[in-house]
Amino acid sequence: MRTRNNTKTIAMIFLIVAVAFAINIPAAHAKDSRKVIKLRCIAGHPDTAAPWVGLMKSFFVPELKKRVLEETKDYDLDVSENYGGSVAALGECLESIESGIGDMGMVVWVFEMSKLHPQNSTWWFPFGPEDTTLVLEAFRRTWDKFPFLDEMLERYNQKRIALCTLPSYEFVTNFPIQKLEDMKGKRIAHGGPMVPWAEAIGCVGVQSRLNEAYTALQTGVYDGWMMEPHATVGFKLYEPAPYYTIAGLGAGIPNCITMNLDTWNKLPKEVQKIVIDVGKAYEVAMAKYSASNYYRQITYMATKGVTVRKLTKKEQKRFAAAMDEKLVANAMAKDSDKSGYPGSEMAKFYVQTLIDLGYDWPVVPTIK
Repeated sequence: MRTRNNTKTIAMIFLIVAVAFAINIPAAHAKDSRKVIKLRCIAGHPDTAAPWVGLMKSFFVPELKKRVLEETKDYDLDVSENYGGSVAALGECLESIESGIGDMGMVVWVFEMSKLHPQNSTWWFPFGPEDTTLVLEAFRRTWDKFPFLDEMLERYNQKRIALCTLPSYEFVTNFPIQKLEDMKGKRIAHGGPMVPWAEAIGCVGVQSRLNEAYTALQTGVYDGWMMEPHATVGFKLYEPAPYYTIAGLGAGIPNCITMNLDTWNKLPKEVQKIVIDVGKAYEVAMAKYSASNYYRQITYMATKGVTVRKLTKKEQKRFAAAMDEKLVANAMAKDSDKSGYPGSEMAKFYVQTLIDLGYDWPVVPTIK
């Protein structure tokens, strides 16, 4: 009797397994029959220290692959991820995506001032909004108003996929800052368009890159950086420069995910739509991530012994006035004009757009 029951049980198990296997066969065959689209994604910064690359790895690429599987019947994505300069070094991604070494990736346009000067325009305006969503909205409207920005990227065989908004930049230094006079003669670094800001407040501006910042601070090549808190923590700049001064220099958009145009044109229309949709989702996610983690990173630095101070409103206005007196924003706009782009018109539009969105500038940038 027991043997008969055991036999029935075993038979039932085999039947269940067979049915389950049969149910899974169509799905397996369906996935196997999909055309696999291979893409190489690149970035010069490491995903472990740079949150804009980290979110590309944790959100953009997985979401892209997931939605292609869910929303198409015929395609699957195989994305190889190459970050931290493994394929393209910092400052080389524009050229690498242009040539097709990378199919898509993170272009840091603060390193491309000669080629993408107008794209850097959120960095023309000291003391803009600290609100990342406000900056993203204003720059989206500016981009829609001035389509030549996309046309410029097309010259380098690329399509804009997603803007990357970072939180307010502040001062990380090896000396304390309480007033404008503390900046005189100090060597302050940045990756590009913010260097004139440093010079306008009496500093010596130094062009540099984050992958060399720690050693340069440690060895005294310069005295500080203008840097948002995520990267300050990620690259541990607070160790050789243990003063973090919240000045409210403003949020900005220094990076953009782009795709090689040849790669883009080969993608099926339905996959193109998904890429654009996920790019927009990344823009929102990055802006929210930047805002939510801003004070968390500053609090973390404080637990590590960093002296965190905030400029008074009076001093903030003095810093802003000093930068405007040197016509920092106007000079950048005029440089763009000289290159044949409507820089001054675009600058005025961006400044007014932020006012229309409710931003109260400490000093409204002068654009002549």
